[in-house]
Amino acid sequence: AALRPVDLEETLRFHESLAEPIIVLGPPGVGESEIVRQVAASADRTVVYLDLSSADPTDVGGIPFPLRTEDGTLIVERAVFKKFVTDKKLAIFVDETFQGSPAVMNSVAPLFLEKRLGDYFLPADTWIIGASNRQQDKAGTSRPPSHLPNRVTLVETAFHVDDLRMHWIDRGIPDQLLGFAKYSPDSIFDFDANRFVNATPRQWTWIGENFTQLMQLSPMSRMAIIGGRVGEGNAAKFVGFCKVFDSLPSIDEALMNPTTIPIPEPLDIRYAFAVAISACMTPDNIDRLVKIEERMPRNIGVMMMNDAKRRNKGITSTKAFRDWAVRNASVMM
Repeated sequence: AALRPVDLEETLRFHESLAEPIIVLGPPGVGESEIVRQVAASADRTVVYLDLSSADPTDVGGIPFPLRTEDGTLIVERAVFKKFVTDKKLAIFVDETFQGSPAVMNSVAPLFLEKRLGDYFLPADTWIIGASNRQQDKAGTSRPPSHLPNRVTLVETAFHVDDLRMHWIDRGIPDQLLGFAKYSPDSIFDFDANRFVNATPRQWTWIGENFTQLMQLSPMSRMAIIGGRVGEGNAAKFVGFCKVFDSLPSIDEALMNPTTIPIPEPLDIRYAFAVAISACMTPDNIDRLVKIEERMPRNIGVMMMNDAKRRNKGITSTKAFRDWAVRNASVMM
């Protein structure tokens, strides 16, 4: 079964603690490589990046060269990774693992099995991680030699909209994209290997990071750029959703009249309204805004409160949040 990104992170941390090798498979653009980098960096490891899609066997094994030791003995040295060995623990990230040629994948196999390159053994606490797309993704992936997957833990990850939205909240991605992702998750990951342009979380993240600048462009330029990232249909749907934010009820009115303010009927506006409410929820106003959540459909209300909790952890210490959490314990993320 494919792992949610949050479960993949836990799986990677487990392997990092044991310094055991692992290879992560996933469709293009769902963030497996980024999660690997985050886990390795958070473990305070020196991360060495190796891309097998453009590697040569000597990039992995090194070019043997003669070297005399202090006592005059002539030895053959391979120093590709030796120069990175310090007092700090090492992580070697072998990206695009199955996009290398058979010769390159064979040359990297001892690295995964024995942490060895030629005659040189890396420190025992070195962590070896691989990441690759799957064969069905048609991303230049080759079938690996059978002994390579047999030397590691092989796991697969997949797109999950709630995990992506939590990541986006942490990164400050605009509310328009947060709401759209929940309203139309099929537009966020819309991948077909036979299609030239595909919507993936990677592409949408770029749009979110450049959202302000994109909105300042002419409508034609904006549509061309967004469509060039995620496809014309998804771009049109997103631009339409952004216009919804212009018709949202006033947040000030929501704070003043939480029990009487009209709850929008159209589903897209409800999602947009819930995201806007979550963005302004604080420990000082949660007791009023939670009354709006109680009037929302349950799935949208739970999303709103989970978003608010992610943005402002201080609300979890309030009585209003604790009471809400008890009522919704079975559905909280």
